[in-house]
Amino acid sequence: MTRTALYRHWADDELLYVGISQNPLRRLSNHMQDSPWAEEITRVSIDWLDSRDAALEAERLAIKNERPTYNVSRPYVGDAIAQKRATQKQKRRRERAERAQSAERLRRAVEARKEELLVDRLA
Repeated sequence: MTRTALYRHWADDELLYVGISQNPLRRLSNHMQDSPWAEEITRVSIDWLDSRDAALEAERLAIKNERPTYNVSRPYVGDAIAQKRATQKQKRRRERAERAQSAERLRRAVEARKEELLVDRLA
């Protein structure tokens, strides 16, 4: 038997995500890099179970009964409000990235124009 952790990620009292892992700290690190909701995490709880099968069943029940916001891959988890909030957050991130790209294009255009004016002045 391989001990497996059932972990929960929280934002204060809101349950964000439930998962299982044999190395929950490494899994948290992965979430911090890859999950758009990771910045919301304020607390993590970990419960160790004696086997992966026991952890899978505990995860299934936790997702079904506790309804974490971001376990959206399971059809019975999440609600319309949570889905909408996640979608809005992704949209805001895309908009910020687009604004940053526009600002960078503008900065490059200004620099190019400065160079043109300098060349004209020297000619």
